[in-house]
Amino acid sequence: MKFIKLLFILFCVSIFSWNAVAQNTTEAQKFIDQGLAAFDNGALEDAEKAFSAAAEKDLKNAGIYMLRGMTREAMDNGQGALDDYNMALNLNPEDTVGYVVRGQLRMALGNNDGAVMDFTKALDLDDEMPEAYRSRGMVYYFQNNYRLALSDFQEALLLEADDASDYFYIGICLRELGDNARAVGFFNTCLLFDEENAEVYYQRGLANNDLLFVEEACSDFRKAYQLGMTDLKELLVEYCGKNKG
Repeated sequence: MKFIKLLFILFCVSIFSWNAVAQNTTEAQKFIDQGLAAFDNGALEDAEKAFSAAAEKDLKNAGIYMLRGMTREAMDNGQGALDDYNMALNLNPEDTVGYVVRGQLRMALGNNDGAVMDFTKALDLDDEMPEAYRSRGMVYYFQNNYRLALSDFQEALLLEADDASDYFYIGICLRELGDNARAVGFFNTCLLFDEENAEVYYQRGLANNDLLFVEEACSDFRKAYQLGMTDLKELLVEYCGKNKG
């Protein structure tokens, strides 16, 4: 998920950089350019300073605040980032991507109710945003609300069929809800994206075990162990009757 979050951040930076440039004044332009260049080079402190200078030149440019907020989030300054996102959304309350960005930060900060509100607001504005469904689904998943999580992951999958994480979390939700046969099918599809994912083998093993397919379950647990889940050694010895260490 961290890799997916990084890709989403980079995607959002491209959007908000375009918005900032489209709205900017001539005086702010050079600072926006400096900030984007610094961000691309990983010089986050320099990027923050440049975006701050741009904001001083153009106080009502929502895109600049989003860019500085995402820079601050990358610097682990969660509260500073949240302040910037709040400012940006006050200036541009129709920014669907902005609500998803703020919602993901709120989720990371433990404000799950606020996160759900943001993701829901984004979907009210645009009900074809897979990342909004996916992100809200993650909140429900961590709250053990598997039915709501399943619904959101399924919506995300309908809109974007090539995201492996949707198949993975749909599989887990189905398993938690007792539909292990369908869960196995989704784990199978997930492995088509990455056949070396230990966690998927482990989760499929749990589903196969619940289906009383002991041989298949043990095969999955062994594969997960071989791929790095070494804490499964005791389970393999005691349950599968074979020490693969």
